[in-house]
Amino acid sequence: MTSRRTPAATSPDSGGSPGSPLRSKGVDASGGAGSRGGRRALGLDIGGTKLLGVVADAGGGILAERGLPTLRDEGPEAVLGRCVELARGLLDEAKAKAEPVCAVGVGYAGLVDPAAGVVRSSVILPGWDDVPLAARLGDALGLPCALDNDATTAGLGEFHALGAPADLDLVLLTVGTGIGGAIFTGGRLQRGASGLAGEVGHMVVDRDGDLCECGQRGCLHTVASGTALTRLAVERSRERADSPLHALERPTLRDVGDACRASDPLARELVEQGARALGAGVANIAQLLNPGQVSVCGGVLGLGDVYLAALRDEVRRRVFPEVADALAVVPARHGNRSGAFGAACLALEAYPDAS
Repeated sequence: MTSRRTPAATSPDSGGSPGSPLRSKGVDASGGAGSRGGRRALGLDIGGTKLLGVVADAGGGILAERGLPTLRDEGPEAVLGRCVELARGLLDEAKAKAEPVCAVGVGYAGLVDPAAGVVRSSVILPGWDDVPLAARLGDALGLPCALDNDATTAGLGEFHALGAPADLDLVLLTVGTGIGGAIFTGGRLQRGASGLAGEVGHMVVDRDGDLCECGQRGCLHTVASGTALTRLAVERSRERADSPLHALERPTLRDVGDACRASDPLARELVEQGARALGAGVANIAQLLNPGQVSVCGGVLGLGDVYLAALRDEVRRRVFPEVADALAVVPARHGNRSGAFGAACLALEAYPDAS
């Protein structure tokens, strides 16, 4: 679950073009990353389930990629150790290709203070209280390090992958262990008065619904996140001996997606139910902000075309025709690499003189 954040010192000041109808393609852009030159940065996405790192260049290319499981229950020090291991492997790979890295950016799933480079807390990563993450990683790697919330870095990644076009009205949603978001209006990242803009996972969609990890009831996270969908798969598969999911003790999102592609009726029901739950939340966002594009990344992308079709159908069913006609609901350009790619973009912006 992405969580609260405070304003960072750097943010894009220009952005894209209006989107188009609820179709499979959104804004057409070359994938450039502005005027950050020919430098390269390492981007690290620290999520509740996995760690993903990339080396990216200023032109928007991903040059190297590695991942590891988060194993969050082992605590901050163990996770930090895996982050350093992952990052060092990528740095060595970049060096071997004569593509040295000048800075590091990190997107973290929790409440962060970007200016101080400190993780304040996290709902889904236990024990991360006032951890000076940027300093710890920077010292271990010998490079300057910038920190922001993981949904914000994913939004930056999508913004730059679209070529940072003028007047972009975009909402980026991360949907995996939890749900987070980043909002761009007129090409500008919106952080809000307290730096909390984009916490769409904690938008209430059922006032008497299930208890959320944040302490409130009926949040979108409780019905539309990957966590909610896998919990539902465990419950429903026990009752359906005809489904391949029945033989699995704890079906994962990947299991559900694979079964759906194999034409399992239960898996298709689960995929469509999760998509329509998210679609109700996206419809609320669309009615409020009238964006040209909603881009989705995270584990739910592995659920495939059935998921995206049901998501688009639910959004169109719930919003004004004029809102639907202006809106594209699409997978993020870099898919599940969006957060790590955006973290690299963050590093290049935060340290323009690093080389």
